[in-house]
Amino acid sequence: FALTLKTRFEHLRDIGDLEQAIQLSMHAFQLIDDGCPDEPGYLNNFALALRARFEQLGSLEDLNHAIEALSRAVELTPDASPLKPGFLQNFSTALTTRFKRVINMEDLDSAIQASRHAVRLTPDKSPGKPGCLNTLAVVLLTRFEHLGCIEDLESAVQTSYRAVDLA
Repeated sequence: FALTLKTRFEHLRDIGDLEQAIQLSMHAFQLIDDGCPDEPGYLNNFALALRARFEQLGSLEDLNHAIEALSRAVELTPDASPLKPGFLQNFSTALTTRFKRVINMEDLDSAIQASRHAVRLTPDKSPGKPGCLNTLAVVLLTRFEHLGCIEDLESAVQTSYRAVDLA
């Protein structure tokens, strides 16, 4: 239900839907047992709702909580799970967003690491591979823009070419 409310928020922009989605997600966490196989998915959806609220209201606390939830989702999900690359991409994107706000290189380095992990886990024939590669290219470009390291720019370009080739 929380995901449905978040989706409605995305279309109608009623912040009340997003607030309710976040509250329902927090309530769901209280009801699930440790080790529940659905927990990473709940964490991911909760994080996406928090990140959407951050984008609307600008509260860094929401973004920080989203990153914590995504980190936990990644940690709980085995590499063999087909969901892990998506969780890694969401984690990378959230870290990159925080980097742009607070300019902490650890966030950007962790974002690159998460994106590279997602790329490694995703087979070339997967329809999700170009998206993983695009996320990595964006993060590498962001680091180039802040540090001026030409290797990051070259890597971003090559990664983008690879994404186009696989699309």
